Amino acid sequence: MENPTPLSFGPYVQSTTLGGVTITATAQVSSIIWNMGDGTSVACANAGTPFVVAYGAVDSPTCGHRYARTSVTQPGGTFPITATSQWQVSWEGGGASGVIPVTTTATSAVRINEIQSVNVGAGR
Repeated sequence: MENPTPLSFGPYVQSTTLGGVTITATAQVSSIIWNMGDGTSVACANAGTPFVVAYGAVDSPTCGHRYARTSVTQPGGTFPITATSQWQVSWEGGGASGVIPVTTTATSAVRINEIQSVNVGAGR
């Protein structure tokens, strides 16, 4: 995820006071499952590493996916992508505390126009 913010990945902290009791809640993503639209799912424990051209053609060191075919035969010419985030919301206040699991889902699409291959000859 490029430029993750507390609202997109956490930790996101909010406090409020009601009736003299202050309650603080902290929300943090614990995992994301990406359905890549090509039949592949990728589970990630963090926000991933943004792509940088200088890295070259290497896989992500934290969480990534490499498409094996173009999206030309897909409806609309794109692969539909779904990200399902598991959030843990920890709260405390008034001498009590707890954790509330929350699931959110976002969708997008990606167009894969070209797949490149690298041929390595014998003896290399």
